[in-house]
Amino acid sequence: MERPDLILCTDGGASPNPGPGALGVVLCASDGTVLRAFGRYLGKTTNNRAEYRAVIAALLAAARRTGGWVEVRSDSVLLVRQLEGSYKTRDGDLSLLRAEVVKLAGRFARVTFVHRPREDPCLGLADAEVRKARSRALGKGRA
Repeated sequence: MERPDLILCTDGGASPNPGPGALGVVLCASDGTVLRAFGRYLGKTTNNRAEYRAVIAALLAAARRTGGWVEVRSDSVLLVRQLEGSYKTRDGDLSLLRAEVVKLAGRFARVTFVHRPREDPCLGLADAEVRKARSRALGKGRA
């Protein structure tokens, strides 16, 4: 069975929504080995914008490693359906972010977007990166 060159697990969140937000990314080899994990504070944003920014950050990081097939995983149904084209992107800001994702996806031989449940271990790691980035930025032990 064919497997992607890289698996990109992404998450983004803002709390409250809108509010202080962050993104989290985990890059894995096709066998699930974690190659890199990182988070980034985004400032005031929405959950949906943070989700898109996480995909953009993941694709930029992946482009340094491969031009082959990457699989992007997210627990956001809205994000995945919009990127697949089965949902329309009506929000202007999200449309711009979607266009940036599409442009970046052109750097790869193949990009697939997959919705996975929040309990997926890789997505759990991405969520942890979101929380760590927010905590560092806000100076709290827990965000």
